[in-house]
Amino acid sequence: MYDRKAVRAIGRIARRVVCDVDIESSSVVVHDGDPLIEDEAKRVVATVERAHSRGWDLARNHQWFICDEWEETEFRKKSRGGIRRQRYFDLRKFVDEPLPDLKKIAAELRASGWE
Repeated sequence: MYDRKAVRAIGRIARRVVCDVDIESSSVVVHDGDPLIEDEAKRVVATVERAHSRGWDLARNHQWFICDEWEETEFRKKSRGGIRRQRYFDLRKFVDEPLPDLKKIAAELRASGWE
């Protein structure tokens, strides 16, 4: 999760899906990826509802990264300006291998930064 020139939280991705969400029936139709378990589907529906209340439409053909755990961090961008679009990081460039648990990764990222 990125905000104000820093990655503020990291998660361990359990699955990636592309799906449609019907808020009225609280249903999820997966178009690409493995079916969601009940808890994951409820989380996606709740997120779509919150986004809809802010005027964002995430209900159709949206890609989701379902994380099974989250950890707060502050992985700060050192160069000027924010990022212009999505960005993915290979954490092996910033954290000792093999990748430790999520808490240790978050701690190592706090001591690091990126351009």
